[in-house]
Amino acid sequence: MKRFAALCLLIGTASALCFAQNEARLTFDIKGMAKGDTLCLSWGAINKSMNPFITQLEPKDDTLSLPLNEPRLVVLGVKGREGGYELLAAPGEDIIVDGRLHIDNTGKKPRAEFRKMKVRGARYQQTYTDIITNFVYHLDSLDTDVDQDFKGIKKIIFWAKRNNDEQAIADMYQTREGVDYIERVASNFKDRNQYLEQLISSHKDSFLGPMLMLRFYGRLTPEQRPLYEELTPEAQNSYYGREVREEVAPMSLQGSLAPTVSVENTEGEEKILSFAEAPGKLLLLDFWASWCQPCIKEISTLLRIYDEYHEKGLNIVSISADMSHEDWKAAIEELELPWYNFIDINQQAATEYGVKYIPSLFIVDSGGTIIAEKLRGYDLESFLSRYFSE
Repeated sequence: MKRFAALCLLIGTASALCFAQNEARLTFDIKGMAKGDTLCLSWGAINKSMNPFITQLEPKDDTLSLPLNEPRLVVLGVKGREGGYELLAAPGEDIIVDGRLHIDNTGKKPRAEFRKMKVRGARYQQTYTDIITNFVYHLDSLDTDVDQDFKGIKKIIFWAKRNNDEQAIADMYQTREGVDYIERVASNFKDRNQYLEQLISSHKDSFLGPMLMLRFYGRLTPEQRPLYEELTPEAQNSYYGREVREEVAPMSLQGSLAPTVSVENTEGEEKILSFAEAPGKLLLLDFWASWCQPCIKEISTLLRIYDEYHEKGLNIVSISADMSHEDWKAAIEELELPWYNFIDINQQAATEYGVKYIPSLFIVDSGGTIIAEKLRGYDLESFLSRYFSE
C-alpha cells in the first residue's frame, strides 16, 4: 500500500482517492512476460490531455489494492508499449485477471497484446466487454462495405499516400466515384454518431452512460450537452457524470477575480500568486504540462504573441501539471520559455481554476479580473489583436 501514497499526487481526482472508504483488490496472472516487461495501470475513459498514469507493478508483485469510491475503468498495459486491456473495477471487488501477453514488433512501435483474457470478480466487466465488441463490430461492418464498394478508390489513396502524391488524391475526389466515396464516408460518420448516441441513451440511468461519452468522444464540448441532459440524476452525479458536466457545461470564471493560488518555482520554493494587481496591462495564465502534446503545440502560439505584445503590456505565467520537477525543468529549458514558470505540485491551482483539461488559458486584466478564458490558437490571437488595438 505504500506506493499508493503517491497515487494521490498523480491524478486530478486526488482528493476523492485520498479519502476513499473502499478499494478494489486486483490480482494478475499474466503469462508470457519476458524479462524487462513491466505491467502498468492507467485510468481509462478520461480526457485525452490529462495524465492517466496510476502506477506500475514491480516484478515480484502480482496483487495490488486500488482505492475507489465509484466504478472506474482501468487500463492494463506494458511499460514502453502501445496497447492495453481495459478492466471495469468497482469498490469492494476482489478481481482476478488471467491471460497471456504477446508483444507485436511488426509495427513502427512495439505493441502489447493481451490474449485469452479472463476476468473474475468484476461485476460490470462482461457488460462493458459486450458494449465494446458490438461497437467495434458495427464500425468494422461499415468499413468493410466501403472497402468492397470502392476498391479502386482505396487503391488510389493507398498508392498516392505511399508516394506523397497529394494531387492524385485531389484529382480522384473530383471524379464521380470520388464524390460518391466522400458521401459514403460522411454517411458512415453520421451512422457512427447515431449509434453512439443510442448506445449512451440506453445506459442513461447509470455511470455507464457518461463513462461511454468519455470513452468514445474523448474531449467533449458543449455540443454534447443535450446528450448529457438525457442522463438521469443518478448518472449525472456519478464520477463520470461530474467529469462530463465539467466539459459540456463548464463553470465560467469570466468576470470574477482570479483566485489566489499556491505553487512552486523552479527552485522548489513555495510562491503565492495573487493577481489582484497583475503586472503590466494584461496577464495570460497558461495551465500546461510537458507530457501534453496539445500544450506543446500551443506554446508556439504563446511565444509568438509574447514577442508581439510583451512590450505593449502582456505578461504570461505558466503553471505546470507535471509530477516530475526534472521533466518540467527540462521542457522549460528546451522550449526556451521567457516568462514566469511554476509547478502545481498539489493540484491546488488547477482546482481553484476548475481546470479539467489542458491546455487551459485565462486572461486577467490589471485589476485581477478574468476577462476571457479557454481561448486557443486563432481565437486567442484574435482576442489579443482586438484588445491591444483599442
